[in-house]
Amino acid sequence: MFPVVKTFRPVQNTVGTLLRSTAAIQAARLSRSLHLSEKKQQHVKATRPTLSSGSVQAGVGSARHEDKEVTKKLLINFDNVEKAFSDKTTFEIVRALAVFKICGIKAVVRNADKLYSLASSVLGQSLANTLVRNTFFAHFCAGESEDGVRPTAIRLRKAGVGGILDYAAESDVEEEVPSNAMLNSMATETQARLYDYNNEDECDRNVRIFQQCIDAVHNVTPEGFAAVKVTALGNPKLLEHMSDILSELRSTFKEFDSQGVGSVNFEQFESKMKVQQSEDLQLSSQQLRSIFDLFDSDKDGVINYLDWEKKFSWSDMAAFRGIMTKDSIWTDEDKTMADRLFERVSIVADYAAKKDVRLMIDAEHTYFQPVIDHLVLDLQKRYNKASPIIFNTYQCYLKDSYERLVTDLARAEREGYFFAAKLVRGAYLVIERERAKAKGYASPIHDTIADTHTNYHKCVDTVLQNIERSSVMVASHNQKSIEFTVEKMSSYNIDPENGGVYFGQLLGMADHLSFTLGYKKYKAYKYLPYGPVDEVIPYLVRRAQENSDIMGGVGNEMKVLKKELQRRLLRAVGIA
Repeated sequence: MFPVVKTFRPVQNTVGTLLRSTAAIQAARLSRSLHLSEKKQQHVKATRPTLSSGSVQAGVGSARHEDKEVTKKLLINFDNVEKAFSDKTTFEIVRALAVFKICGIKAVVRNADKLYSLASSVLGQSLANTLVRNTFFAHFCAGESEDGVRPTAIRLRKAGVGGILDYAAESDVEEEVPSNAMLNSMATETQARLYDYNNEDECDRNVRIFQQCIDAVHNVTPEGFAAVKVTALGNPKLLEHMSDILSELRSTFKEFDSQGVGSVNFEQFESKMKVQQSEDLQLSSQQLRSIFDLFDSDKDGVINYLDWEKKFSWSDMAAFRGIMTKDSIWTDEDKTMADRLFERVSIVADYAAKKDVRLMIDAEHTYFQPVIDHLVLDLQKRYNKASPIIFNTYQCYLKDSYERLVTDLARAEREGYFFAAKLVRGAYLVIERERAKAKGYASPIHDTIADTHTNYHKCVDTVLQNIERSSVMVASHNQKSIEFTVEKMSSYNIDPENGGVYFGQLLGMADHLSFTLGYKKYKAYKYLPYGPVDEVIPYLVRRAQENSDIMGGVGNEMKVLKKELQRRLLRAVGIA
């Protein structure tokens, strides 16, 4: 049995996941424990504010006024298109304009998969693939194999840009496309593919795919990252089931903590247990005291949230839920599949650590996210002791994302490992809101785009304030967010090259941001999907559909591309 199975037996790292209902209270309490190490880290030039409750509030204010601050003090000029596109040929610029123009024709994009099938029937598979390979594939993908990715990675490296590799072959399954309004300013999410669950053997094959991706990073762009999606490694129904258990325990702790102070004494515990127990499963006071004492690991007479989540195995969690709900929900088959999920995740993480490749775990739907967070937090505790290897992803359009981030920062500080995060706005807007409406609970998504922007910048600012034991990937195509981050880095004296702050954009998009950052010696990265053309078609179709719905954002990219093309044409005729 791999060590992760034993490691997961106690629920050691679910604070961030289980805390959603009491997040604000817990964040305020736990944030006070955060402090920057007195020892300077090599990549930081000066001490920045600690994460106290006061600084969190200050961060809220500063995030709300970031546009004014950035306007006053722009440190990078992203309008120098000649420099930003200096490594691109005129043909590549024309091709980019053509690709984005096609993305704006909704009838074509809506039927892209059918048109590809028609082209394959009429022209033949080989010729159809050649057509795709030299247009959309060439623009959005890095290559078909490790060797195919290498020239792209070398070219990017010369421009000061690293790579985030993701094997982009995906099952041809339907995925929601976020609304136009949100995507106009969010067009950013560096997540390339979906996986359709068929059986456990397929999950085992996905382990090998992720290992090959890690090998590719190690061999082609060793300073880069590999992307991993947990739903590729286990049954999604199981993931949802496990997330339900975690959420139930979170809610239970909130009920126990009736005073909202972040801790529970025995009287509160006993009172709530006696009320909540099912009629056929009654525990005596002595039995309840034994359970309480088991949780109270430091014997201070109260159970805090860290005590609460550390003691549960998955079987214990299910049994506890059964006591509270009359629902016996954890079967031997569940346990077997869960153990295999933990084992697969451990194999991938261990392989990445041995290859010295950083791993980015994608965020997914909220009904999967609790168990994903649980897995990632455990991996970070194991692998992030000496340096940040495992990165979790926070979708900042979620209302609870900031409190979870603060809690996870506190956990990392308390337990002595590096906090590492990729910050995105979010990718599942429509489905999350529709699911919430159908099931009758409040939408987990911020009500407005402005609220999402504010929260995104607040999350960025908070991590930057605690960068000495943290690393962060600011994954955004939003220029104001990039400018905000750069300005804050300057304010906190964070070294652009060695400060633990990274910027990420998709290959073929926001090039004026990525290459300008690279030329200015900031740590810029491109998300590099790769795989056989015929297997990557679903990804390319989805990319075209997303671009079709975000033409407000892509319109800006077309504007800078046209500007550079015009400059070159004028220079060619001797006018410029």
